[in-house]
Parts: sequence; structure tokens; C-alpha cells
Amino acid sequence: MLSDSSRLGALELHRVNPGLLRGYLDARSAPVMANRELGFLSSVFAWGIGRDMVRNKDGRVLLENPCKAVERNKEAPRSRYITDDEYRRLIEYAPIRVQIAMELAYLCRMRRGEVLSAKKSQVLPEGFDTLRTKGSKDTVTQWSPRLRQAVEAALSLPGVGSVCLLHDKRGQPIKDTTLNAAFEKTKRATRLMDLTFHDIKAKGVSDATGSKKGAGGHKSEAMVLVYDRKKLVVPPTR
Repeated sequence: MLSDSSRLGALELHRVNPGLLRGYLDARSAPVMANRELGFLSSVFAWGIGRDMVRNKDGRVLLENPCKAVERNKEAPRSRYITDDEYRRLIEYAPIRVQIAMELAYLCRMRRGEVLSAKKSQVLPEGFDTLRTKGSKDTVTQWSPRLRQAVEAALSLPGVGSVCLLHDKRGQPIKDTTLNAAFEKTKRATRLMDLTFHDIKAKGVSDATGSKKGAGGHKSEAMVLVYDRKKLVVPPTR
């Protein structure tokens, strides 16, 4: 049974079937990553099938996505909450662009990709136009002194003519790999290696007052539960 992604990638498309993919998920040593890989492969198949580019062994156009019939590995929801002290340690060590990215992710409850794709045109008089992906609802995050400071720091970055809020000295958008490498270095320096950048959005949702559903741009309460990681504080019976 295939257990290596490079060997799976070498297969002819008509040989990829649900049974083979299920075996791949079972053999993969990183079950969560295997789910992500299967999700990516499913998107590739959907793109190709929609354009009549995928054919079976008889040369006929494939109509069904083989990934759809495969049950994903079970995943335990992530529960890591970044404390205020841990967040301060990260911010104090991080370079300026990582600081800005962290603050936008926390204050506006944004994903890393949403931060990196943010444009200067999203700076509105009433707040920051928080454009979301993955089916989440766009929101306008009202200005606070802290959010203004983060956005003004971004607008002050050297780089002529860039439409991107976060950019390098040449005005080019910051790459995901660049931000990730800088954030990993920050985690090593602060000995907080068990954190992920996505945990920052979860902290933003967890710390939000009022509607957490609206704060995170979520369309369901189920998604709010994924991001709200603070333990509920309740009074005793008497």
C-alpha cells in the first residue's frame, strides 16, 4: 500500500480510487496532514473533472471525484489558548512585519492568508474592512487606538507604490513562506513552539466581548466553538 506522497503523485489518474486513498490515509504517519493532502487532491480532481480533463482507463471522461467517497481521519479540535503574557512575549521579540500581522490577526480575528492579502484600500473612515475567506462573512472592524497603531505602522513601511498593506522594501507583498519563517524564529526565541499563527485568531475570538460569532465572521455557532478556547468561568451552586 502506498504510504509516500511522492509515490502517490507518480500514479496515473485512472488508478487513483477511494480504496487506494483510504489506504494512504491509514498509512500516513501524520493523520491531520493526510486530511489536508486529501482535501487538496480533491480540489485538483474537481478542477480537472469540471473541465473534462480527467479520464478513466477506458479513455472516457471521469464524472465522479474519487476523494469524495473517502472518510477523513478523525481530528481533535485544537484547544491551545495563547495567554496575554505569551502574546506579549511574541510581540516584543517579533520583527515589525510579524508584529503587524499578529495584531491584525488578533484584533480583526483574521487568518494568515487574509492578513497577507489585505490591501490599503481596506482602510476605511469607520474601521478596517476585514475581508474573509473560506465562506466566512466580511466585517468592518471598528477603530481602536491599538488597531490604528497597527495599521499606521503598516502604512509607514518602506516600499513605494504598493497596494498591499504588508509588503517588503521593494513594495512586493509578503510571501506566506517569509512570514511563516519569521514567526517560527520568533516562537523559537520565546520557547513557544507549540503555538501556530492561526492560534492568534482563536485568541482574538476567545477574548472578544459581545457576539463572538460576529467577531470572527462565522456563519454558525459550531465554528465559534472551534475558535473560542477560553474556559467558561461559572459561579458555584451556592
